[in-house]
Amino acid sequence: MLHSSTRPWYVDLVNYLVTKEFPPSLSTSQKDKLRADAKYYFWDTLYLWKFCVDQVVRRCVPHDEFHSILTFCYSHSCGGHFGAKRTAHKVFESGFYWPSIFKYAYHFCKSYEKCQRTGNINHKNQIPLMNILVSEIFDVWGIDFMGQFPSSFGNLYILLLLAIFISFLLLIMCPSGLRRKPHELTMLRLF
Repeated sequence: MLHSSTRPWYVDLVNYLVTKEFPPSLSTSQKDKLRADAKYYFWDTLYLWKFCVDQVVRRCVPHDEFHSILTFCYSHSCGGHFGAKRTAHKVFESGFYWPSIFKYAYHFCKSYEKCQRTGNINHKNQIPLMNILVSEIFDVWGIDFMGQFPSSFGNLYILLLLAIFISFLLLIMCPSGLRRKPHELTMLRLF
């Protein structure tokens, strides 16, 4: 835990919202800041609530609840051991707020015990690399011989050639008296 104070961070805000009086120790600029910040908060019996920029009302939590909320959002059912930003956003999605949430989430994720014990993958735990088959543009073809269709200019069959990687399609009409093999016909027509 980063903060061990028993006094919540929002005490001055609550006192100002309830009594409309400033703490005597504040300077003029601090009073102006407190007055400006107070319009985004409201007090409801036991909790302080904040109107956030994304139009969601979130409950302000004291320091002693930070750790349990971060633990839940980082590692329990709604967590997934994500990084600090994602964990902070999960806290926001859960309806909680405190001003230094990103800083606390960063320190929490950085020092989480189970993740620290896991460590990095070393050479002993690596999976061996597999070679990648490299193919050139016209290396992989799809060939289909279709027919028998109604005669069109004496052709009853269609030879379909497809270059897979570039989606090049070639259709060759074949006559009814096809005595050659399809690949011989292709060589005659193409070259």
